[in-house]
Amino acid sequence: GGEGRELVAARGLMPTAREDYLIRLIQQLGEVLRRLRARLTGEVDARDAAEVEREAGVAIVTLLGPQAPLLRQLDATSAVRLVASAERVALWTSFLRVQAEAQRAAGRADAADRLAARASALDEAARAAWP
Repeated sequence: GGEGRELVAARGLMPTAREDYLIRLIQQLGEVLRRLRARLTGEVDARDAAEVEREAGVAIVTLLGPQAPLLRQLDATSAVRLVASAERVALWTSFLRVQAEAQRAAGRADAADRLAARASALDEAARAAWP
């Protein structure tokens, strides 16, 4: 949907080039997310799971840009503050959960649990930042 555009329009402003770019990026990554989730339904072999996890990682880097490695290292509150967008954090946590599902499908429960815990911590920090 055009949630971002509606927000910009509600402020009575034309979207800036950066806002327009971010809106398109979020829409495109939302489509990638739906596709990856669909690939994790039903029987998933280890190769498929690894590919889904890799693609989700690429999407995260696309979403977060050059700060992605730094954001991965920061505590959840600092990472959320730096991303500074509820929509981008929500998409990030969704991709982390896809990575967790892929890890679980590949039999790596520990890695899956770590990714899911990170996603939950980021969600919690986002709820605190944008109540």
